[in-house]
Amino acid sequence: MVDRARVFTPTYQHDEKLVSLGKLAAGLAHELNNPSSAIGRSAGELRAAFPGFDDAARSLGSAGLNQEQTAVLQKVREACLAPGVRPVLSPLEQEDREDVIAKWLRTHRANEAVAEGLADTDITIDLLDELARSMQGQLLNTALGWIATDCEIRRLTLEIQQASSRICELVSAVKGFTQMDRAAVPE
Repeated sequence: MVDRARVFTPTYQHDEKLVSLGKLAAGLAHELNNPSSAIGRSAGELRAAFPGFDDAARSLGSAGLNQEQTAVLQKVREACLAPGVRPVLSPLEQEDREDVIAKWLRTHRANEAVAEGLADTDITIDLLDELARSMQGQLLNTALGWIATDCEIRRLTLEIQQASSRICELVSAVKGFTQMDRAAVPE
């Protein structure tokens, strides 16, 4: 009986180790999949956003903006680049913000497609009013598209940076875990 216990104990321990290793691998694969999927999604959206940004930038460059228009455009753009922490809005609050901005865009005969991008920033209606006072028509529409796309591109690059950092953290944690039993001094 003792001999059988000696044979089964190492086999049982080996099986337990394999089960633990399988759980660790499954958990790691799941944890790595989330940020890698975010990187892929954000990179695809980033690629799709660049043509619109390029077109708007060329249009603004050829519009011959005066100093006042350039200053107001930069002021509005900086609202989306502000480094502060934005309050997290509930889905209903976010939708209400988008609706307010979309209504403002309709009133100024601007492209409502940029409402969602602008709603994700700290841009206020007062800033939009100031921009509308300095430019009208197609120029306003182009400026709003450029600002919204610029903000979206910056948001996407931040998401890619955060997701890749998460992958690095996970890999470092696993490396630290797998080397726990190694001696500090080489044998």
